[in-house]
Amino acid sequence: MQRCKKCLCERPIKNAFSDISVKYHSKHKREGEDTMNRRTMIGVSAAALMTAAIFGSVSVSANENTVKIGFAIKSTGSSFYKALATGVEKACAEKDWECVVLDANSDLTREQENMETLISQNMDVILLDAIDPLGGVALVKQAVAAGIPVIEVDAPIDASAEVITTVYNNNITTAYMVGQYIPQFYGEDWISSVVLSGGKGNTGGTERRQGMIAGIIGTRLGLSEEDAFEEARKFDDALISTGKARHEEAKFEILGQAYGSWLASEGLTGMEDLLVANPDINCLLSENDDMALGAQKAITASEKTEQIQIFCAADGQKEGYEQIMKGGQYRCSGENSPAKVGALAVEIAGQVVLEGKTAEDYEAVVMTPANVVTFDNVEAFYDPDSDF
Repeated sequence: MQRCKKCLCERPIKNAFSDISVKYHSKHKREGEDTMNRRTMIGVSAAALMTAAIFGSVSVSANENTVKIGFAIKSTGSSFYKALATGVEKACAEKDWECVVLDANSDLTREQENMETLISQNMDVILLDAIDPLGGVALVKQAVAAGIPVIEVDAPIDASAEVITTVYNNNITTAYMVGQYIPQFYGEDWISSVVLSGGKGNTGGTERRQGMIAGIIGTRLGLSEEDAFEEARKFDDALISTGKARHEEAKFEILGQAYGSWLASEGLTGMEDLLVANPDINCLLSENDDMALGAQKAITASEKTEQIQIFCAADGQKEGYEQIMKGGQYRCSGENSPAKVGALAVEIAGQVVLEGKTAEDYEAVVMTPANVVTFDNVEAFYDPDSDF
């Protein structure tokens, strides 16, 4: 049985469609469209949008038209979200467009107030980074009723939301590529790992974790991507239900999982607990850099730097890149550039306002290109002046 990678449910997929073997239920396509894949990955359309977002190749001159963009962001309490907000502001400034960013500080009431404020200010487009995927549906409905299109940014929103599209990092493919990169460091030895996850049930975290697992198992067994993800889902089900999982044929196990809320401080304490329970591990899989950076301190304090190697599904944080550049324990990270995500969202917003494009002109999810950053290519991605 195949399962949908978007909602991760167990129902059979009908009318499955594929691009690099990523499959979804037909319910994740807009009504009336054909069987083309609704996710933009490393294809021509994503590359074209990303080029336009970064280099400013807009078909209608910003000097002739102006756009008012409001950004209701869930929080700016971390360096990632600060960089996301800054990325939107910079992209607007480069085009001489008006930009208003309102921070909900992870408060649902404030988020509602911020949306009402942006609607009252007659924004041309609202970018929304919803706190809750389901709760965001009502916010979108409110804006659409006022004639303002909405683009979801950074994270998935419920499929019922009437957004133009959703823009975020290609979690699945990036994490899968990270997983493919891992086995070379272990030869024929067992990969005995623990995993740091952001939050229970988090969609992005699940995509990242299962992507890494699929990459490891698929590479070691020579599986197709589809079969690798099927194995990864079974493996992950065992991990979530029992706290550990083991794949004998692939010589791969996860002996423990801790939830670090995406933060270095909680990654540190989570790793301390995992090391007490699992002192002989040789691998850490982390769903983001910040938790891994905290965990690295715990590994160093326990004098296991030579024993444990670190691999991150995301985010491509500046401090993570600095560790990769040392060429040691911290092996890689999947790029999740908030600046690129913000720039791409602004580019699409401009196309909606200036060119009259609608939801029918975009994939349901538009993603930035997938990149794995390693010692061999880190200098091409590292920016010492980056906010993140």
